[in-house]
Amino acid sequence: MKHNKISVSQFFICMFLCNVFIVFGCLNTLGETNSFFFNIITLAAGALLLIVSCMPSYLLYKKTGKTTTTISSEHSVVMSLIIKIYYLVCFVIFSSLITTKFAVFLKKSVNHEALPLAVIFAFLLIAAFGSYKGMQAIFRTTIIIFAFVLLSLAFVFLGLLDKLDFSNILNYSQPMNINVSNSIGTLLLALIPIMSYVVFSDSLKGSHKSGIVYSSLSTFVLFLTVSFFTICVLGNYTLYLEYPFFTLSKLSNISMLRGGDGFVFATLTAVTFLLVYLFFVSGSKTLDKAHSKTFSIGFFIATFILSAVMTYVTPVYDFITNTLFLSILLVIGLFVLPLFTYSVERIRRG
Repeated sequence: MKHNKISVSQFFICMFLCNVFIVFGCLNTLGETNSFFFNIITLAAGALLLIVSCMPSYLLYKKTGKTTTTISSEHSVVMSLIIKIYYLVCFVIFSSLITTKFAVFLKKSVNHEALPLAVIFAFLLIAAFGSYKGMQAIFRTTIIIFAFVLLSLAFVFLGLLDKLDFSNILNYSQPMNINVSNSIGTLLLALIPIMSYVVFSDSLKGSHKSGIVYSSLSTFVLFLTVSFFTICVLGNYTLYLEYPFFTLSKLSNISMLRGGDGFVFATLTAVTFLLVYLFFVSGSKTLDKAHSKTFSIGFFIATFILSAVMTYVTPVYDFITNTLFLSILLVIGLFVLPLFTYSVERIRRG
C-alpha cells in the first residue's frame, strides 16, 4: 500500500486550492458585522473552524490508523453500507453544487451565450476519466495549478497597488440583515473540501497536524488578502456585485497587460475542475473503487443529472445551497460519523 500513499503537503495544497473557488466567488458574503476589521475576526473563526473540522478524523486515524469507512467495513455490513452511501451522496451533491455554481458564474459574468449543461458535461467527463486513472494524478496536478494560481494572484495584486485607497477600509459598511447568514454560508462552503479528509486520512504520509494547521492559516491569509484588496479598491461598490473579485481583476494592469480577469477566469476554471476531480476520487476511495470504470460512469451520471436539475429547477438549487442543509451534511460527515465509528472501535477493543 506504500506506493498508494500521497504526501500531506500535496493533499493540503489541494485543500488550499479548492478554497480559491470560494474566495473568488463569494467574497461579497464575508463578515458578520458592518466593519472590515470585524471581518478579520470572522475569517479567523473560519480558519479555526477548518482545524476543528479535521480533528475527529485526525484523532480517529491517530488512534487506529484507519478511516471512518474502513472501520465501518470491519464491524458490520449494514453499518458500512449506510456510512459509505452517506459519504458518496455527499460527494455527488458537492460536485453538482460546484459545477452548477461555475456554470452560473460563466453565463452571468463571462459569456451570456454559454450553455451551462455543456460546461458541466465537459467538467464531469474529464473528472470521470481522471478518477478511473486513480488518485495519484490529481495530487500531482495540484502543484502545477498551485504555481499558476500564485502567478495569477501576483499579477492581479501588483497591478492594483496604484489603485489602493485605504480610506475605503474605514468607510466600508454592510447591512447587518443580509450579512450574517451569507457569511455563515461562505464558511460552510469553505468546509466542503475538508470532507474528503475523512476518507483520505489513511493515505497520507507526513505530519497530518502540520498540514491541517498550515492549510487553515494559508486559507485565512488568502481570504484576508483578497478581501483587503477588493475593499480598498472598490469600497462599498463591492456590496452591489455578485462576483466582486472578478470585477476587481479587470482593473488590474501591468505594463502592456491590461486586465487580470483572464487570469482569474483561468484560475477559477482550474480550481473548479480540481474540486470536482477531488470529489470523484473521494467517492472512489469511499467504495475502494479507485480504478473501476463502472464507478466513474455511475458517479458521472448521478452528478450530471443532479447538476442539470439544479441548473434549471430553482427550488432544488435553493434547497441544496441552503445554510441549514449544508450544515447538517457537514456536521454529520465531519463530526458525527467519525466520532461514532471511533466509539464503536473503542467498545470493540474494550
